[in-house]
Amino acid sequence: MPGPDIFLFNPTCDFAIANKTASWKPNLLLQTMERDLTNLPQFLCQQNDIVLVHEIPSEQLLKNLHLAGFTIPRFKTITESLSDQIFISEPISHLRPWGWSPAAHNLLKPFKASCSKTFYKSPISNWNEQQRRLFSRSTALGLLDSMLKNYKHKSFIDAGFLPQPCDSVEQIEKLYLKWGKLMVKLPWSSSGRGLQQVTSYPLHKSIRQRLEGMIQNQGIVMVEPLLNKIFDLGFLYEILPDGIQFLGYSRFFTDSKGQYKGNYLKGYPTSVPHVEKRFIDSMEKLLPSIHIQMLTEMEIPSHYHGPIGIDTLIFRDDAGLLKINPILEINWRYTMGHVALNIEKRIIPKSVGTFGIWFNKHKSFTRYALERIQSHPLTLESGMVASGFVPISEFTKDNIFGAYLDVVNSPLSPSF
Repeated sequence: MPGPDIFLFNPTCDFAIANKTASWKPNLLLQTMERDLTNLPQFLCQQNDIVLVHEIPSEQLLKNLHLAGFTIPRFKTITESLSDQIFISEPISHLRPWGWSPAAHNLLKPFKASCSKTFYKSPISNWNEQQRRLFSRSTALGLLDSMLKNYKHKSFIDAGFLPQPCDSVEQIEKLYLKWGKLMVKLPWSSSGRGLQQVTSYPLHKSIRQRLEGMIQNQGIVMVEPLLNKIFDLGFLYEILPDGIQFLGYSRFFTDSKGQYKGNYLKGYPTSVPHVEKRFIDSMEKLLPSIHIQMLTEMEIPSHYHGPIGIDTLIFRDDAGLLKINPILEINWRYTMGHVALNIEKRIIPKSVGTFGIWFNKHKSFTRYALERIQSHPLTLESGMVASGFVPISEFTKDNIFGAYLDVVNSPLSPSF
C-alpha cells in the first residue's frame, strides 16, 4: 500500500514566488489567515493522508465535521513534524502544499527523502526558474492571446482588451485614457490580493503611490480594463503525468475589491437572470475541452503536475451583450474552488448552499459562527447535510478568519 500524501495550507505561495527567497514569510495578517484556516486541506485529501497544521484542530471542530459526514485525516503540527525523525522517515507518496514556491520547497525539504519515486520523477519535485515564469500572470496572457487567435467565438473577449504589462505609472495612465477604468494586478498574487482598481484620472496621490509600490515590488504590473462583471466562473483541473483531468466548475463570488469571498454550491442565486444562467451553462460546456487542448499544446504536463484553476470573467460589453474572458488568470495550485467542489458532495441533491470565507474587522469568526449555529442548526438526511450552518475551520479560539458551509432547502437568495 502506498504511503500517505502530506498536505500543507500555504495560500501565500504566489507572493513567496515573487519574493524568490526560501526564507520568505507573509505579513502578520496573512500569517493569521494561514493559521486560522490551516486545516482546509483536509477537504482535499483521503483519510490516511496527513495535514500539517499550525495547531491541532479542536475536538469541537472535529466532532462537528464528523457529524456532517466529513473525513477526518491525520493532523500533525508543522513544528512537531519537523523535529520528529521517526515521522520524517515514514514512507510518503507525494508532498501536496496548497501551492509550490521556494519557501514551500524549503519547508518540506526534510520529507523529500521519504517520498515515492513517482514524486521524485515529477517536474515539481524541485524548484527552478522556469516554474517561476510559468506561474506568472504572463502565462495566462499568452494562452489567452493564442486561444483568441485559434478559437473564434462571438462571445469571447475582443483581443483589443487583452491585459498589458506595464513598468511605469505613465504607461498605466495611457491605458486609462484608452480604456477608461482599469484593474491593475501584480504578476504573482492570488485570491484577489495584489489588485488595485483605477477609477479616476488624474490619479489620486494615494493611488499613484500604491501603483509605484506595486511596480517596485515585482518589476511590472498587468493592466486590464475594468469590465462590467456579471459572474465569476472557474474551471478546475488536475495535471497528471499522462494528461489533464477536468474536475469541475467553481461558481465563486468576490467583494467589491475583487477579493474571494466564497462559492455557490449546487446552483445560482435567485438574482441571476435566466438568460445569464443559460450563457454560463453554455460556457461550462464549451471551455473545458479548449482549455485542456491549449494546456496540452503548451506541453504543461512536462513542466508541472498538480492542481490548477482557470478563472474566467463573464461580463457585458458596451452594447450590453454577454461576453467572457475565457482565461482571466491561471492559479497553479489548489484553489478554494477545489475545496468547495469536495464539500459540495456532502449536500443532499435537493439542497443548495454556499462555501464561504469569513473576514470582518468588527466581528470574529468565532462570534459569527456561534450566532449562525444557533439560528441555523444543522439537519441531516441519510448522513448528508440537508440544511444548516457548519464551521469547517477553527471557531473555538476567537479566530479572525474562518471557513464555513451554509446550506438551505430552497434556492439561493440574493443575499448569498
